Formats: sequence, structure tokens, C-alpha cells
Amino acid sequence: MTINGFTAAYVAPDRLAISGTIVAGSAANEGTLTFTTEPHLFGRIDVVAGATGVVVPNANGSFSITYPATPGSFTTTLDLGEDHLAGLFKGYRGEQTFLTADVEPSVSDPETVPVAQLPRSTVETVQGDAVWISYTAVRVTASGLRLTAEPQPSVGRLRLAMTVPSKVYNNPNPPTVSNLAPGWMVDPLNTVRHWGGGWTLRFVTTQEAHTSLTGDAAHRGIGAFSVDLDQDSTAFFDEGQRVLVDVTTDETAFGWGEDDFKVNVQQPYVVLGARPAPPAG
Repeated sequence: MTINGFTAAYVAPDRLAISGTIVAGSAANEGTLTFTTEPHLFGRIDVVAGATGVVVPNANGSFSITYPATPGSFTTTLDLGEDHLAGLFKGYRGEQTFLTADVEPSVSDPETVPVAQLPRSTVETVQGDAVWISYTAVRVTASGLRLTAEPQPSVGRLRLAMTVPSKVYNNPNPPTVSNLAPGWMVDPLNTVRHWGGGWTLRFVTTQEAHTSLTGDAAHRGIGAFSVDLDQDSTAFFDEGQRVLVDVTTDETAFGWGEDDFKVNVQQPYVVLGARPAPPAG
């Protein structure tokens, strides 16, 4: 048996349609057709329309969907998780992914079929600010840190990476973090990354996943960020410096790599104004 014209395409952020034609060989007119997904893409798969299949989760984080295979055309629609955070719909990577189709009995090898990407999820327009709150401390804030109201599949923790230059090159003393806004935590995987010109600090939301599919504004993200950064006597901050704020997501809760993310990166930056006068005495 062989499979011809196999296609797989998203018909909604959480729905995948699969179709093709099974051709019988001279020695067989029925068998099985099995689709296997990439690992760690979905938290759950249900067959909701078309050909009925049996879904089996595999140990490596992938799913297999097996159907009775008879000659002729077929189509089936898969629901890729529930539309709420409890379902942890992991969605797509924001890039081309693949399914593997294997029809048995067959003289051909399993076929790998690409699934065209959907556009990346988007967050609202991010606005940042950085102000001196004392001679030795700066407060950095950002708003708009939530998914847009358009239908968005679940993404991981929202991540904010802040690059702060140092007045002294190769300064070994990172800033001290305090008064972090509710709903945020210092990224436990990579708290401070030092480079010659300063440091990159990363923060992530305490909520592991966000989605706009529920219609619940609270599920779209935390919405605002604020942190106080205290410098030391080596004059970490300096007026006129740019503080770069990168906003993306962290998919490690889904078993993806640390650098995988599902939103287009936004990179607003803010400029420190005039430094206040030192305390008297």
C-alpha cells in the first residue's frame, strides 16, 4: 500500500487537518496508517472529525495516531489540546514542523510531510521606561506584556531580557534586584549573563503558559513589569545609557530548548536621564 497527496495544514491555531489518498498494492487492500508528530509540540491530541483514529502518547513526547487503512481518499481533523490553560495547548513552534506517515503493509519507507508554519503569536505594543529613584538605583518598567486579543495558541512563560551597560568596562559587580513586580520572577535558568560592556538580566512570569483562546484577559499575560536595580560604588549606571528590553517567551515548561519561543521579539529601549545629585555629606 502507498499514500499519495498527503497534506497536513493548520485550519485554526489549535486544529490540524490531514488528508491524502491510500492506494492498494497487488497483495493488500487493507492495513494501518499511522501518523507520528514531532516530540513536545502538543499536550494532547483528539480526533474530532473525519476518519476515526487511536491516539497514543509516546515516551519521547510525540503522539501517534493510527487508523484502519483502506484504499481511497481520507481526511481527518485533530484538536491539538484544549482551549484553556489546564489543557496546556503547546501549539506549534512558529516555524515549519513535520509529521511522519507510515502505511502498512507497504514496500515504501515512512513519509515525512511538512506542516506549514502559522505566524508567530504577538504581544501588545511594549512600552518601556527607566528612571532614577535615587543616586544609586534605577527603576525599569514595561507595559503591554500580554498576548494580543486575537486568537493565540498557548505560549510559555513571557520573558523579559534586560541588557544594562556598565560605566566601567568588565565590571564584575552585577546590579542588585529588588521590588520585582507581582507575577514575575528572576529567570532561574539564566539569572545574569555577564559580557564586556555590562550585564543581561532575565525575568519570566510565574505563570507557565499564556493564551488568548480562552477570552480571559488574565490568561493573556501579566501586562506590566517593574524592577528596581541598585548599583554599587563602581558607578554601574550612567546617565544617557540605553537600557535594552527584549520581550519574548520561554518554552522550557513545554520541554523545548531554552532558545525556543513563539512570539516575535520586541526590543524597545529606554535612555537614562540625568542622574540625581548625590546625597548630602
